Amino acid sequence: MRATHDHARTARRMLGAFAVVLAATLAFTAPAVGAKNGAKSKTPLTAYKRFAFEFEAVVATNDGSSGLTVSTKGIYVRPHSQDCEAKVSFGPGLELSERVVVIGTKTWIDEGHGLKQNPHADFEFEDQCASSPKFWTGFPFGDLPEQLHGTVENRDGVTLERVDLTAIFDTVFTSGIVGDLPSDVTAERALIWRTKHDGLVVGLDLALRGNSADTCREVLDLDADTVAPSTCTMKVRFDLSRFDDPKLDVRAGGSKGHVNRT
Repeated sequence: MRATHDHARTARRMLGAFAVVLAATLAFTAPAVGAKNGAKSKTPLTAYKRFAFEFEAVVATNDGSSGLTVSTKGIYVRPHSQDCEAKVSFGPGLELSERVVVIGTKTWIDEGHGLKQNPHADFEFEDQCASSPKFWTGFPFGDLPEQLHGTVENRDGVTLERVDLTAIFDTVFTSGIVGDLPSDVTAERALIWRTKHDGLVVGLDLALRGNSADTCREVLDLDADTVAPSTCTMKVRFDLSRFDDPKLDVRAGGSKGHVNRT
């Protein structure tokens, strides 16, 4: 479904924008800090046999309504199985969705009328799904310095560090280092979760606020003659969970290629 694919790219662009801010933040606070050795070559796809994931990007206006919500969620099972559903919401009552299941070399796509086998090339939003290597190719948060430390937490048996960069983000905005962003943008949240053992990023909770109509018009991609809200927010949330949970499975069953997700 082309509409789902086109709007899903908005989530990836927002993730990239946040990564630019993070890079500037790290350069501002610790220019001599290096990334952990080998961090770029390892991803959750190689670290875990299976996991569940959620990825969501939201653009909300000052009245509390969501102008656009793009999300994917699903399951990865090594070596080559994935189940990913993408949803695009334009507000209450208006939503598009598409689900793709991949098992080995076979691909099924559900555009609202059940799963049907399709060429893998029709999986157009694959780089939005954390179950795919395409998601992790160029993942902008995979190279955090090992000298950064945070609060230790446990998620589904895996020890994590929760790193809060909110205050530092705001300092970077105020300093004007990130010239591509309007001066009236402020940071509401900048939280990152990574594994304690090998530094893999398995969670993000990022939110920026635009504090003028001009900025919100740019964020919402509105026409010049369209009335824009006076404030707006951009949010990105990403989470991996259920690491190596044996109950997670993607399997085909029946002669029509019906796929069950548990």
